[in-house]
Amino acid sequence: MCEGSDPVKTSLYLYSGGKGYQRSFEENVPDLVPYNLNDRINSVIQTGLWIYYEHVNYNKMSGAIHYFHGPDVAKDFPDKLKNRVSSFRSVKTMLNNDKNMITLYAGEKFSGDEFYTPTDKSSIGNLAGKVSSVIVTGRSPWTLYTGTSYTGEKVCVFPTVSYNKESCGQVLDLGFYPEMAEVGLANGAVKSVKLGCFAERKLSKNKGGCDDFIQLFGGDKFLDPVVNLHEDMDHISDLGSLEMDNIIKCIYRIGLWLLYDDVNFKGRVYYVEPDKKWVDLPPEYRDTFSSLRRIKTRGADKVSLFRTSSFTGEELQVWRNAEEIDLPHNKACSLIVIGKSPWTVYTGKFLDGDKACVNATVKYEEKLIGFYPTVKSMGLSEPVKSIVKGCYA
Repeated sequence: MCEGSDPVKTSLYLYSGGKGYQRSFEENVPDLVPYNLNDRINSVIQTGLWIYYEHVNYNKMSGAIHYFHGPDVAKDFPDKLKNRVSSFRSVKTMLNNDKNMITLYAGEKFSGDEFYTPTDKSSIGNLAGKVSSVIVTGRSPWTLYTGTSYTGEKVCVFPTVSYNKESCGQVLDLGFYPEMAEVGLANGAVKSVKLGCFAERKLSKNKGGCDDFIQLFGGDKFLDPVVNLHEDMDHISDLGSLEMDNIIKCIYRIGLWLLYDDVNFKGRVYYVEPDKKWVDLPPEYRDTFSSLRRIKTRGADKVSLFRTSSFTGEELQVWRNAEEIDLPHNKACSLIVIGKSPWTVYTGKFLDGDKACVNATVKYEEKLIGFYPTVKSMGLSEPVKSIVKGCYA
């Protein structure tokens, strides 16, 4: 939350749309009977992350649950919980994105007893041998171990890319794992936790499975400092503006992102291999990046054209024929093909001069991608000055 913003709280309403009798809470309530609100609530207006349960004591017996999160959120309950809420609690760690927390629950779907910590725990106290669901908040991942003192089988869990923007622009990242099957461990297997990622097995869920994003980690083992970039911040010409210049050591990404040694998309370029999402950068690339950009791959077949070799300099993305390349000096020296369609590139304007066909050959997530870092790799001896969809060479 932002400094000076409203506290984590929830206001319960008898009727939908935030209407009728209302009562506000800033604390957990294991039983609504004493407040004469049991099985009577239909909507809420809240700030924070709150979980609502069908039964008292946070569903120690099996029942429906639902959660809402965000600043000043007004929501009606789904039918499964209208006039059926009997208890609720907040994930109190959701105060700011600089505070990494993990909350462990004895029951599936965040029910039953809980244990939360901002630091490494070699033993998880009363929840040892009982953990059945997990929530992580903040920027960094956590490692779950099946033995005490960080021993046994291990797996990393990350925040999701779901985020809420406060009025001051602050971002908060969350990760929900309602069943241990999603983590690849049995119920009750977790016995210790450590901040950071120290396992080869890594789990993260992208909101809706569709938004491109990248997490940049300045610390080893995917630790702070961290910057999360989404589609609305997909070209950063100087990472110094985010205080991430020349300190990036690890990356987690969805989509195709290019990272550069120099500002303004120049210098040596790096992109994550198609079959990888989590990358602990090799020594030659650690602490070197100064700019980055996302290559838009979703939607129609297209080509990204670059002013200079190795995908550096200015970029122009085209979806249809271009008889004249709208880049400085009207030429491109490298390109990336996106989608199933081949394209024909020409060394002259207006589809004139030498020509060659380029196409996508590598599956990169859901799209076929073709990388052509130089004019020579396209089968040409001069830069591209026009392009047409289809192969005519």
